[in-house]
Amino acid sequence: MAYPNATKKFTNTLAKNHFIKAINNKTLRIKLKKANPHTLSEATQIATRFKAYKTAKNKKKQSFHVSSGKTKANHSK
Repeated sequence: MAYPNATKKFTNTLAKNHFIKAINNKTLRIKLKKANPHTLSEATQIATRFKAYKTAKNKKKQSFHVSSGKTKANHSK
């Protein structure tokens, strides 16, 4: 172990910081840093929530129109 006398709080902070640094999406990483999570568990919950919001927002942009029995997707950007 790299830090044999480390406290649980220290190792959790270290893990949280590594988790945040490992996120590839820059916007998500910045939002997560601004949210200032105190634990790794809190960081993963916040990241999951942000990701869910983004997914919901993208799905909301898609509207489905039904005309004359045919369904077609309209993807607006």
